[in-house]
Amino acid sequence: MNKILVISATSFTNYKLSLKIQSLLESYNVDCEVINLEEFENQLDRFMDMFKMAQAEQALNELSKLAENLIEKQTDLINELSDSPSKTSLLNSKSTKQEQRFDNFQNTMDDAVNQIEDISEQSAEELKNLKNSSTIEETENSMNQATKKINNQNSEEATSESNKAKKNLEKIS
Repeated sequence: MNKILVISATSFTNYKLSLKIQSLLESYNVDCEVINLEEFENQLDRFMDMFKMAQAEQALNELSKLAENLIEKQTDLINELSDSPSKTSLLNSKSTKQEQRFDNFQNTMDDAVNQIEDISEQSAEELKNLKNSSTIEETENSMNQATKKINNQNSEEATSESNKAKKNLEKIS
């Protein structure tokens, strides 16, 4: 036996009429189902909201992991500056890579702001404030200076700049 599907566009008169049709068909042993498009759309909206929330949470988790990784790599760089200050090429490469990681972190912050704006204006605003803070600018500057000092083979000042960057990264995270 076939099943009849009755679709109602609204929750009001059309839906009540659909239920009456369903009842009438079922009295003749006809399998019938009523779908309310308005309710279906509401369910889809709830699922979309949950999906957006999950995406925002994922973006914030990614930011947290990137911040932890930045701190870890900055610590490694500081240790290598102390242990092997003569390895200029290697240290320069690592310092430049750290600058790239920080750029990626800032881009990820922008993405996170975009993903959470609709969900939490306050959280989005706090993230924007962090992104535009002097701490971000100082961190970027310290990383740039550390790379320059490494290139000039001034490991003492490079270590100082790297330590400043690390302290700022810890503030950020």
